[in-house]
Amino acid sequence: MEKRNTGAGRGVPASQPITGGRDVVVEVIKAAGIAPNTGIGNFPDNEARTTGLRALFALKPCACHCKHNPDRYSLSECIQIAKDAGYGGIYSAEGGGGGARDPYQVVQTILDELLKEIG
Repeated sequence: MEKRNTGAGRGVPASQPITGGRDVVVEVIKAAGIAPNTGIGNFPDNEARTTGLRALFALKPCACHCKHNPDRYSLSECIQIAKDAGYGGIYSAEGGGGGARDPYQVVQTILDELLKEIG
């Protein structure tokens, strides 16, 4: 079964319609009084990423998971969204995935970019 990553929920079957999207997720987070666990790479495109990150960082997330995927998005731009929202929490580096890439090198690349942006 084909799956898609929506940013609002991972691994949703492609045959299952997604209703409400980001706005529903934001309202549930607010109603539950919880902090989101934001992941920069978990959006289908840059428009959804920019809008989604602004909404999630406004909710004061507990952590921000950073992946290195320059073909899909700019980590620097995502970190700027976090900074503009006043985020001062934890950034984690996700080095998994990516097939044959060395996960240690990927993590080092993320750390280097994070230090450049928030250092």
